[in-house]
Amino acid sequence: MTTKIRDEVYSLNSEEVTWTETDISTGQTSLWLEGARYQVPVGESIVFRPEDVFSFYGKDLAGSELTVADKVRILVKDQAKEDTKLILGPCRYTQVSEFQEDKLLKRMDIMQEYIAYENTWIIIEWYAAVSLDISTCWWNLTCKRQRSAIF
Repeated sequence: MTTKIRDEVYSLNSEEVTWTETDISTGQTSLWLEGARYQVPVGESIVFRPEDVFSFYGKDLAGSELTVADKVRILVKDQAKEDTKLILGPCRYTQVSEFQEDKLLKRMDIMQEYIAYENTWIIIEWYAAVSLDISTCWWNLTCKRQRSAIF
């Protein structure tokens, strides 16, 4: 008997997916720092396609929206966090701050599909000139999820 793989349109976002988040606080600016990470569950894979998009909205600790000087990138790392694949960026905050206008959405920086297998990490990193308040941030990353069907 062969296992059927179910392909599903999916979205990794700050509201519905469990991320481990880290505030980027004073003294941790002007460096690439991990702000959020998601480990792909056992039995699943996340497929990133060139047409997938990333949107992000963020504020600093003073409550001001981020600026053009702030940058973001998305990485996929193996379970040990030793091997890394850059799938988006680095790009300026203003390039990813759109959520609705299709022509302005930031597409993945990959030429072909890239699969993040179970137990790999999807990591959003920020290079911020100010301290980032992760509790006031939200993001959406479109992708495809593959998992084994039970029937």
